[in-house]
Amino acid sequence: MKDKIVIITGANSGIGKAAALKFATEGYRVIMACRNMEMSRAAQKEITEVSNHTHVDLMELDVSSFDSIRTFCSAFKAKYPRLDILIHNAAYLSHGE
Repeated sequence: MKDKIVIITGANSGIGKAAALKFATEGYRVIMACRNMEMSRAAQKEITEVSNHTHVDLMELDVSSFDSIRTFCSAFKAKYPRLDILIHNAAYLSHGE
């Protein structure tokens, strides 16, 4: 599966992190698309070490910002030839503010 590319939004905790670990363990190229880069770097390091898989990339993405989404998409398209799987785990919730 090393030729398969998966993006997981919100991959630094919870279900997203568990999914990133599972896909990394199975040999997929995992792109962690996360808003909080500081917290995400620690999660990336842990996933890389536990899975013994070095193809776990981290890219900044804030799904509440169209500018961030556009920047992420441009950077992804410049670096990767395609996307095989998208797990959209992150969300933005506004309480009417």
